[in-house]
Amino acid sequence: MDAFINDPATWVLVSFIGFMLIFMRYVLPHVMKGLDHRSEHIRSELEEAVKLKEHAQSLLTEYQRKQQEIHAEAEALLQQAKEDAAAMRSQAEADIQDMIARRTEVARGKIARAEMEAVADIRQHMAQVAVLAAQDILAEDAAKQKDDPYLDAALAQSGQLLH
Repeated sequence: MDAFINDPATWVLVSFIGFMLIFMRYVLPHVMKGLDHRSEHIRSELEEAVKLKEHAQSLLTEYQRKQQEIHAEAEALLQQAKEDAAAMRSQAEADIQDMIARRTEVARGKIARAEMEAVADIRQHMAQVAVLAAQDILAEDAAKQKDDPYLDAALAQSGQLLH
């Protein structure tokens, strides 16, 4: 046994076993506690990451739904705007047609009045020409028959008719 105690390998073994006992009694629990704490921290971070991913996925789904709703609403507004523009164009065309018809009627009325005035002017001018021709004829006859009182009265009256 003396050889066993004097052997350095024995003391290395005893030192190693002592070190391991002290390590396992005092250090290993703290190391295990630290590792457990770290693994718990990692697990909570993973759970938080999963929750955040689910939340992000729900937000993405909601935003996609809202985008589709907005797109559908924009399409509806565009369609309504096209219909309104078509209605406004039709109304404008109808208004233009009405305005053209009214102006045509006004122009026809002006033309008819101008024609009536022209006819009246022509008739008046023809009457004046006829009276002047009659005066000339009567004047020639008067020159031939100087002393006719009826002829003098007719000439005086024809002069008054012209004015």
